[in-house]
Amino acid sequence: MSKFKSTYGFDISYKVALKAKHRAKEAIYGSDVDTFSKLSWYKEAVLQSNPGSSFVLEVEPSTNYFQRLFVAYGGCVEGFQFCLPVLYVDGTFGKSIYKGQILSATGRNGNQGFYPLAICFCDSETDANWTFFFKHLKSLLEPQGRVITFISDRGVGLLSVFDKVFAGNPHLFCYKHLVANLTGKYKGKGNSKLIEDVK
Repeated sequence: MSKFKSTYGFDISYKVALKAKHRAKEAIYGSDVDTFSKLSWYKEAVLQSNPGSSFVLEVEPSTNYFQRLFVAYGGCVEGFQFCLPVLYVDGTFGKSIYKGQILSATGRNGNQGFYPLAICFCDSETDANWTFFFKHLKSLLEPQGRVITFISDRGVGLLSVFDKVFAGNPHLFCYKHLVANLTGKYKGKGNSKLIEDVK
C-alpha cells in the first residue's frame, strides 16, 4: 500500500492491495487450482529425474479429486542411510486456500542439521492419513536394515497408528511438547512449582 502511494500518489485499501497481490502471484506462479492438475506431470518428472524416489498420489475414485500425496526424493532416501538413525515425525497446517495438513519425517545429519526425508500432503491428521504416510515411509526404511528411533509430539492420530506400522521401533516424545502437555493438564491444580521446575 505504501509502495503504491509513493509510486502513483494514490491511497488504496488493504482489500484492494491484497487482491492485487494475489493476482500478481497467480500471474507469476499460476493458480492453486492449476497446480493440482499438474501433479501427474510432476510425478513423472520426479521419477525420471531422481531415480529411487517414492511418489504416491491418491485421488478420490469417483471424482478424481486430490486426496493425499507422499513424496520422498531418491537423493534424500539414499543420503538418509548416512544420517543418525533418528526421525522426527510431525504434522502441521497447510497455509494455502485449501488448508489441509502436511505430515513430515525429518532426520539429523552428522553436523546436527535437519535432514528432510519424506513429506505427505493430506486433508487432516486422521488414522487413514497417518497409516498412508507410515506405510510408505516404512517401505523406504526397511531396505536400509536399521532400527530407527522416532520422536513425535504424541499426536492422537499418530500414536494410534505408529505401533501398528512400526511395531518394535523405539518411539520417544518431544520434550518441548511433553512439557507443554503437562503444563496444560496440571496448571492451576496446586502443581505450579513442579511445572516450573520441569521447564
